Amino acid sequence: MKKHNSFKKFIKKRFNFVIVIRNNIRWIFTYKKLIIKHTNIREFIPNKNDKIIIIAPHADDELISSYQFITKYKNNIELFYCGYIGFNKKQSDYDIRLSEFKSFWKREKVKYFVASEDVQQSLNNKLNEVKPDYVFIPYIIDWHFEHRKISEMLLKTDYSEYTVVFYQISVPINNQLITYYIPMDKSEHEKKWSDFYVAYKSQRDQPVKRYRCNEKINKLKDRKIYASEVFSLLTYKEFKIMVTSFRERITKKEIQNIKDSINDLFKVREIENETLKILKGK
Repeated sequence: MKKHNSFKKFIKKRFNFVIVIRNNIRWIFTYKKLIIKHTNIREFIPNKNDKIIIIAPHADDELISSYQFITKYKNNIELFYCGYIGFNKKQSDYDIRLSEFKSFWKREKVKYFVASEDVQQSLNNKLNEVKPDYVFIPYIIDWHFEHRKISEMLLKTDYSEYTVVFYQISVPINNQLITYYIPMDKSEHEKKWSDFYVAYKSQRDQPVKRYRCNEKINKLKDRKIYASEVFSLLTYKEFKIMVTSFRERITKKEIQNIKDSINDLFKVREIENETLKILKGK
């Protein structure tokens, strides 16, 4: 029986390896067909005294989405770590990811705060304390429930005198919504993902090649930029309308469609675009 189980694990591991290789090849050969020439966006340059909170549901969301921005404007920023670990609720996993988060950002000299078990109360307190000008959160159209959860939590806090900034993790932000970017040249892009592997050893199975290709799709070809982190800025009022509409109009079917298409750079954009139309009532 043990030999049988070991063989099954071996076969599964080899199969997964083949899938990863196949996806990497597909992403490399298809992303160039999707490169966007943005015309109405500009570089995100905060004012010297702007206060920024970047909310990370999971340890690595902040790096995947906003590494270049964080390291460039670290004096303006405080990271808010929720400590979520998805469906895997093992204490050991929580401890590992918390340690990785704290170690890396301590090394980078970036201020951070770790939420208590009552994340909602911690977030409410932090916003009241800091009174930020900008609050960064995951793009609301996302397959992961803990990414979407942050939007709902934000609506339950007392303080709301800030601009909401959607950042991109796995689901590309719709081209219509992208308003700002942070440029990266090739060496900066390489350093970002090199630091990802240094910071989050427990997350080395992440589809990094896909993340990198999505950033290169936003290379802003007309501006000779290698890759970009992209953002969508909304007033709190616009954000509230969007979250309410999402809650009322987006079903589990749309979310599942996004999840099912996540490894197809073309398809996920089509599904996300259709989801945005539903959200807007079109």
